[in-house]
Amino acid sequence: MRIGAHVSVAGGLGNAVANAVAVGCESFQVFVSNARGWAPPPLDPAADERFRAEVAAAGLGPLFVHAPYLVNFASASPATAATPASTERAIRARMPMVIIRSTTCRTPM
Repeated sequence: MRIGAHVSVAGGLGNAVANAVAVGCESFQVFVSNARGWAPPPLDPAADERFRAEVAAAGLGPLFVHAPYLVNFASASPATAATPASTERAIRARMPMVIIRSTTCRTPM
């Protein structure tokens, strides 16, 4: 079993690796976009490649992306039931797991 934590990406996704290593993580979870909004950050393939190299060098994994809090697969609204752009970012950064907060449907479907 590997132990990890939700670590900060303040200043960029690349900072997550150093933050995870600093607290002794073997695995970690991050937000790759605003936790309370839909707008994803601009794609940066070079930064994603650096991130993958840093993760490999540190021996970290598995990695998890936490989807924004707005995602609600139980929602009757197509906007909040949709898969977020963070899923695409997770794939591009080779982070195989996406965590979606469990929620409920407040209106009849």
